[in-house]
Amino acid sequence: SGVKGARMCWEVTLFRDQIVLRYLVILIGWPPNIPFQDFSKRGAPSFAQMRELIKLMETGKLYFAKATSAQLRVARMDASGISP
Repeated sequence: SGVKGARMCWEVTLFRDQIVLRYLVILIGWPPNIPFQDFSKRGAPSFAQMRELIKLMETGKLYFAKATSAQLRVARMDASGISP
């Protein structure tokens, strides 16, 4: 992210509050077949899926982008409306 001390949040409400609304960004490119949740919880992405996420980040296909005012409005109303 380029923000010193920034930490990722994997629970939808925390992601909205601590990432989207704090830094005014959204996450682009998260594959729909990979669950967006804490990697240590049951049903979390497999090792192969984590490798896929890393590859997407390394190739610039998974990234943060500045959120629009409309996206931020959606986020404020419903955390699930803005999560990957």
